[in-house]
Amino acid sequence: MKNVVFITGGNRGIGLELCKKFAIEYNFKVYMGARDLNKAKEAIKYLSSPSNIIPIEIDVEFEKSIEEAYQEYLKIKDKDEKIYIFINNAGIRLDWFPPNEHIKTLDLKSDDIIRMYKVNTIASILTTKYFINEIEKGGRIVNVSSGNSEFWQPYTEEDVNVGYASSKVALNMITKKLSGAVKDRNIFVNCVCPGWCKTDMGSEFAPTTAEDGANSIIQACFLNEENPPTGKYFRYGEIIPIDVYPTFNNNEGVYMQQLEKIKENINKLAWWIPIRKWRDNFRNKMLNTDQTRPDQTRPDQTRPDPSM
Repeated sequence: MKNVVFITGGNRGIGLELCKKFAIEYNFKVYMGARDLNKAKEAIKYLSSPSNIIPIEIDVEFEKSIEEAYQEYLKIKDKDEKIYIFINNAGIRLDWFPPNEHIKTLDLKSDDIIRMYKVNTIASILTTKYFINEIEKGGRIVNVSSGNSEFWQPYTEEDVNVGYASSKVALNMITKKLSGAVKDRNIFVNCVCPGWCKTDMGSEFAPTTAEDGANSIIQACFLNEENPPTGKYFRYGEIIPIDVYPTFNNNEGVYMQQLEKIKENINKLAWWIPIRKWRDNFRNKMLNTDQTRPDQTRPDQTRPDPSM
């Protein structure tokens, strides 16, 4: 029965668009996870109260709330029901406040870093821990990541967004680890960048809509039904290398293929920027970025003997 989805952070922004699309366009039974149950109910009313959206209170910052949400799900679900898709969408950002207020790396409070890691990173482990037995074989876990997690982006060395960006880097690794942890259950785990979207977190200055972000996530939910990928990172249905730096086992051809793929995705991403001058500046800056890491040997070079 492949028609049940559970979405955390489902009452606003991209999460609300996901609930709307799964309920109305895909005719799924949707569990809308939200920190505030009343706000979830208001969001459902905003969508004209479709009967196939069920609100569940869940604050993914706290393990106890995740466990309570799991117990509530067990009480209200249908007898033979299993979840086909679980989307870890809930997220917070406490080091950037649009349009231009950034908290610098050494000024960020430790409590705020910890909160971002709890919500953006650790929550995906805990939701899997509690809900794993309710996800059907062949099911999907999709973690919502961010372009801020990509090491090859030229802005990674800027003195901003350290908490949010690093929490999403960690989420990508957790996605990889979870894919191995649930492999024997035939469950597929991937992460996805929805793009910079017009939401409370993304601000009105973002070039894309919450609906665009939801579409990118939905693409990651239904990739290759016959032979689904797992442990991968996607944007708009395309695999994005999490770390483009080659290993010593790679050859130069593989390395260049990675760079060409990155350039292709940069050009695709640039078209979402509405003003041509900004678009050209973005493309030029990105494509002129040095993709080699100074502390790692290129694949066409000889690896040093570790005994020397």
